[in-house]
Amino acid sequence: MEEKMVSIENRRHIDEIVFDVARRFKGESPIEIERCLRIISQEALEQKFFSKEELEKIAGSELETLSLQLEKLVKSGKIEESKAKKILFNLKKEKKRLLAEVIEIPIRNNGDAKCLPIMPVIGTNALDISSQMELIGGENEISFEKIKNFYPYGLPKESYWVINTRINEINGKFSPLLIEEAIAYCLHYDILSRRAVLITQSRYWHAMNNWQFMIALIDDKPKLIKTVDYNGEKPTCNPICFFRLIF
Repeated sequence: MEEKMVSIENRRHIDEIVFDVARRFKGESPIEIERCLRIISQEALEQKFFSKEELEKIAGSELETLSLQLEKLVKSGKIEESKAKKILFNLKKEKKRLLAEVIEIPIRNNGDAKCLPIMPVIGTNALDISSQMELIGGENEISFEKIKNFYPYGLPKESYWVINTRINEINGKFSPLLIEEAIAYCLHYDILSRRAVLITQSRYWHAMNNWQFMIALIDDKPKLIKTVDYNGEKPTCNPICFFRLIF
């Protein structure tokens, strides 16, 4: 069979990608760069995309899950019903804009965890971290002052949607999850049964060696703790997202 040649236009795109990868991986070993390029190439060949209908279904399911957990907090008297309704109202309102804005989101599953193409996140102004941990049946062991000083400037404190959340597989420029985003990931995907989730201090990729906090199953209960206090046996992971859709 005659090998099909890559077009000149696509060859130019490939050259640009290779140059960009080499620049970003400056200082890394050639073996590591080759491994990462192999992963990227395989993903490109197998790339699939979520349709609008699929995104609508996923968003509906996630909001239903969130609604059930908020209802439990309301019934237990831990939050007011008006607060729960406002959170859901804002997320549903932004969902309409989300589905209008997002055209194609790639499916980037791996052997350990599936991609969440869209994920609702409750901001800290809408619901405090301790209450958010209760959404996943967990506890917060970090003081309010440490959490308050943890957040970077400019992050929205109200509810919003995060796009393309998955387990980090390779180095590159993407955004690690903050506390409330990691809680949302644990709520909408059962990752804690297999891994502890690392949380960094910044939403910028260069902070990914600064894992201050984590969510882990301790005595079968999810807990938000300092990373240095973890002595469990489960491996850790650092979920990332491609971007946050903030209107």
